[in-house]
Amino acid sequence: MFSQLKSVALLTLCIGSLIGMSGASAQNAPEKYMVLTVEVKPGMDAQFEQFIHKFRDAVEKNKGPQHWLASSSMSGNAVYVFTVPFATWTGQFGQEAPNPLIAAYGEQEAAKALGLLAASAESETTAIYVARPDLSRPRPQATGGQPAATPVAVEYVDLNVKIGKEQQFEGYVKKLIEATNKAEPTAYWQMRQRTFGPGNTPGYRAVVQYLTWADLDKQNKPFQQRLTEAFGAADAEKIQGLAADALQGRNQRLARVRVDLERPPAN
Repeated sequence: MFSQLKSVALLTLCIGSLIGMSGASAQNAPEKYMVLTVEVKPGMDAQFEQFIHKFRDAVEKNKGPQHWLASSSMSGNAVYVFTVPFATWTGQFGQEAPNPLIAAYGEQEAAKALGLLAASAESETTAIYVARPDLSRPRPQATGGQPAATPVAVEYVDLNVKIGKEQQFEGYVKKLIEATNKAEPTAYWQMRQRTFGPGNTPGYRAVVQYLTWADLDKQNKPFQQRLTEAFGAADAEKIQGLAADALQGRNQRLARVRVDLERPPAN
């Protein structure tokens, strides 16, 4: 039984089991992110979360080095996103990592835990992103040695760019940052570029964090308005046209941050 479940679960176990990833502290921001997205079968959220709790407890029991952040969709199908920040990769893709569940509980209990996963997970996809600070507008760091506030929600905006249009798209984003600095200075995002994962076109992901639920109700100025205020209507139209010509598709998902399912990196 365990050998069958193991093949189903290998991808999901990547949230804590990839070998060769060197983590980064808050002072040494990670440059890369392994992102695992799991769609859960209808009505099976509790079983899936039970598996994640079991997995996290196993890592804690083993005092393992694995760390990840977690979020779950706020509408539509139940989709969970697990993000593993890392600084460097020194292992080999396809190299199998030790299973923390077996180390913590033994094969029989590990098989039961993996049974929860096999019964609840509908599909899984993995992607790797690199940070693009030149295309980001990060929130100012906390002062006085205070830890950064934990967001309550996060929005993932996935942008698929036409092949050969990457520089054009990035030029647009840099103009948008310039306009946002002038017209909407409290709007922030982190941009990441996909280097591995689904899709046959260049991909970027903008990550927008919300520190309070009230922030979700705040209406920021539309991009066109920011560009118009910063550069004038004529130039704003041209700049916005760069994005329209470069983009092939856009998807976005609003998710609730799940501190109960994560094991965040140490500060």
